[in-house]
Amino acid sequence: SAKEIAQKVESWGGSLNSFSGRNSLGLILNILSEDLDEGLNLVEDIIKNPSFDQQEFFKSKDLMEAAIRRRDEDIFQVTSQALRKTLFLTHPFRLEDLGTQESLQEIDREEVVNFYRHQAVPHNMVLAIFGDFKKDQLLPLIKKKFYSLRGQSVALTTHGEDPPAKMREKTISLNKEQALMMMGFQGPKLSDPDRFGVEVIASLLGAPLNGRLFLKIREALGKSYTLGGGYIPGPDMGFVYFYVALSEEDVPRVKELLMDEIKALKINDLSDEELTATKAYLRGEFLRSHQTNADLSFVSSLDELYGLGYNDYKRYPLAIDRVSKADIKRLATEYLDPQKSAVVITLPERTTGR
Repeated sequence: SAKEIAQKVESWGGSLNSFSGRNSLGLILNILSEDLDEGLNLVEDIIKNPSFDQQEFFKSKDLMEAAIRRRDEDIFQVTSQALRKTLFLTHPFRLEDLGTQESLQEIDREEVVNFYRHQAVPHNMVLAIFGDFKKDQLLPLIKKKFYSLRGQSVALTTHGEDPPAKMREKTISLNKEQALMMMGFQGPKLSDPDRFGVEVIASLLGAPLNGRLFLKIREALGKSYTLGGGYIPGPDMGFVYFYVALSEEDVPRVKELLMDEIKALKINDLSDEELTATKAYLRGEFLRSHQTNADLSFVSSLDELYGLGYNDYKRYPLAIDRVSKADIKRLATEYLDPQKSAVVITLPERTTGR
């Protein structure tokens, strides 16, 4: 039972968590190396003999329902969802990973069980273990525990979508005091070498404290708005976005400033100092977020699952270092075309329709 599992993991001083995203789902067990054998027994039991208890099923749905309510009241989440639905008309990026209250209600236990049986098959699984142990002693144990897993092959679907022919714009309202502007572009997929340069561009423009957008807004408006940018890669497509939480009256000016900075990346050379500082920031963030065995196990298993190879993460710092000024110009021209973008502006509810 869930209670027995929790008590067992707690007795080891460990943690057991599940995750579910746009492209994968899984478990993360974090325990001492001395408890590895028992830990593998537990993982084996969970994977092979899930009960999907009816009460636990309804409890999970209640938790998801509460999470959806919180999401639908969060200005960033609401604007982000509207942006993805505006930029992607057919690709699954347009969908919320938590779903909606309506879609959640339609899911029953039998559907969950069937989904698990269909997806949790050997060739669609990766088991990654990082820690203090001898590999030659552990491998026979893993084979013994998991060799009996069976299941038919899964044909995973890939998706594609052409970018907008012209900028798509949408204005929505929310009962908030502040406004939020988001701009998005379709980006390269996870396995595309361009992804590293696009990450540099996202940081160059959207780094919260020293990105170009932050510095330009502070210079032009004398304000330090909350802002950022990022790149979300998927197995078949990617998504680049920038956002600024701001006052309603500054929306037109900030939109203009963002357009100017995107244009500048395509025309003007970066300074050596700016490019070096941005790459150092990305390398540092990556290394800080991959320090523990749990972090390494997680990224390694996903890289292997997505076909990149279990040790692909090791090339990240070097790949970022190799991004050149010429790459920035080329990638900004290719991926950050305002005519192929989407812009969503969320305004305070009381002012909509003026």
